[in-house]
Amino acid sequence: MDSKTTDHYFFLFFNSAVLFISSNLLIVLLRESAHFIMALLLNATDIRMYHNGVSYYSASVSDLNNLLINGAGPIISLLLGIVFQAMCLHRLKKDLVFMFMNYMAIFGYISFFGYIIIAPFSSENSIGYIMHLLDVPLWLVFTVAGLSIPILYTLMFRLTRNFVAMCPFEALEIRYARLRMMLILILYPLIIGIPITTLLNLPAASNTHWIIALTWPTAILWTFPQSIHKDYLNVISNSDFEGLNRFNVYPLILFIIVAGINRLLAFG
Repeated sequence: MDSKTTDHYFFLFFNSAVLFISSNLLIVLLRESAHFIMALLLNATDIRMYHNGVSYYSASVSDLNNLLINGAGPIISLLLGIVFQAMCLHRLKKDLVFMFMNYMAIFGYISFFGYIIIAPFSSENSIGYIMHLLDVPLWLVFTVAGLSIPILYTLMFRLTRNFVAMCPFEALEIRYARLRMMLILILYPLIIGIPITTLLNLPAASNTHWIIALTWPTAILWTFPQSIHKDYLNVISNSDFEGLNRFNVYPLILFIIVAGINRLLAFG
């Protein structure tokens, strides 16, 4: 990292990194909560909720109820992506709340489409299990997974625009300044965030959890070059930029709460 850059914009980097980590963990928590609540509602037995999964006695419910329990998490993830993206579209202030909503939309979509993309290779995850339970032909599973990649790419492209919208005037006009802002807002938080979220994924029930923690957040980088080079229409200088580059206790409080819940659930 460029020390001069991170020194001048340290709190911009700090806030983005903390919200990257917190949003990632929060989406997982909400996704697993959806599985847990659905299992309770459908009277499953031996239910236990963990930081990265939910276990229950699957034979205690019907196949239909198994589908509903496993489908609850991905559906919630998709809905969170849609809702937070819509909230970003309607929010005029490009402040820390906007940054948080953008990360929530990103990780909501990644959580949903990521499970579809890996479904052909793993029946351990919710969507892979659903397709296995429905006896979906493997060619169709691969087709759906393949179609999910351009859809997720398109969504990442649209949400990357929001990082550009957080930038000051110079970053909209000068390419090097744009690159500097995108490194601080996207790349550096990802470099710091992935090891932390991976460690907070411990203990991992399977290798799939490791792969998910290490690779899924990198989907943000799919459209990183466009964030630097594309001239986005209707993007104006962010009058709230100084607030992004100032210490604010609320992202830190959010991280402490979400990470605390994550650790409390680590062993069920």
